[in-house]
Amino acid sequence: MAYLGDVLFLISVCCQGLLFWRGWRWGGWQAYPFFYIYLSYTSFWTGAFLFFPHTHPLYPSVYWDSEIVAAALRLLVAWEVFRGVFRQGTVRRIAGTSLVMVLALLALTFWLSGPPPGVSFVIDFMRKMALSAGAWIILVLGVARFYGIRIGQNAWGMAIGFLIFVSSEIANFAAFDLSSWFIPIWRFLHPFAYVFMLAVWTWALWDYLPNPQKEIDSSLESLLLSEWQRQSAALHETIRRVIHP
Repeated sequence: MAYLGDVLFLISVCCQGLLFWRGWRWGGWQAYPFFYIYLSYTSFWTGAFLFFPHTHPLYPSVYWDSEIVAAALRLLVAWEVFRGVFRQGTVRRIAGTSLVMVLALLALTFWLSGPPPGVSFVIDFMRKMALSAGAWIILVLGVARFYGIRIGQNAWGMAIGFLIFVSSEIANFAAFDLSSWFIPIWRFLHPFAYVFMLAVWTWALWDYLPNPQKEIDSSLESLLLSEWQRQSAALHETIRRVIHP
């Protein structure tokens, strides 16, 4: 098992190096800045923990603090996928407003529920952040399919790799909650999913390949905008009547 961990670590470092190298070659920082912020953060801690003594008394605290920040920064990748799928136009404004509203409602639900009894705040926070990011990706892909938007290789690879990774985290914590018997088996699932995500990202971001064409024609954009404005006005009127009957 120790050899498997070493192999996964070496593969992850190679993939991270290739992602930075290819991103430098074709200007990845300019095209996908939020994605590379997350990648830079995780790459830094990958190297830092290599030299941080595991027996040091501060190691658990530093490790979990870095994981909390990483869980929050995953929303940057989710936002980058949205930017890559909906590059411009009316559909982007409509989809962005709808997705932000859904994510806000989901966050409010999580905040009101609080951590279950016997579950630490850190584990509960990371699980809910993973669920939020995964839900965002699924909604983005679903809205893109609804509007018939062709997704380029860059955004598609970011989305699929990221979705597999956050799904593994949700499954990981769920398995630990069920029984400690799963720990020896499932503790390698999350690192393997992370390496798999990096491999998918390396393939998807080898070159700059955004959406192959303009998402939607101008006449349909005008129709969508007017329909969105009509529905928004109706929603605001309904809310006003409920608040002030």
